[in-house]
Amino acid sequence: MSKTQLPANFFASLTGSWETQVTLHSQTKHPWSLEATAKIDTGAFRSSIDSRLARALRLHTIGETNVRNAMGKEKRKTALLTIDAFGSRSIIEVTVANRRKMTTPFIIGLDLLREDADDE
Repeated sequence: MSKTQLPANFFASLTGSWETQVTLHSQTKHPWSLEATAKIDTGAFRSSIDSRLARALRLHTIGETNVRNAMGKEKRKTALLTIDAFGSRSIIEVTVANRRKMTTPFIIGLDLLREDADDE
């Protein structure tokens, strides 16, 4: 069995509860960015962003996907997001969800964790 190698700065970038700071970039004519706290969820296949934050960043919907979670199955919109995390910039496809009642507006899933590990 092969092991996934995490970036050298992975654990240093974490806070106490498997959260880390990320920079999210807008998709506007005059780009801007914001810092956000992201929860790392190794049980999530794909990263997910709160719908209000996606609107603020003007992310464009590119499709839909079926997501399975504790509540069952649901269809979610997807969007491309440019994110700075773990010392590198990535463009990833994220699901857009109502995360209003969650502790963080963004979840880092295995898609970003694996992509970042592959870059090492």
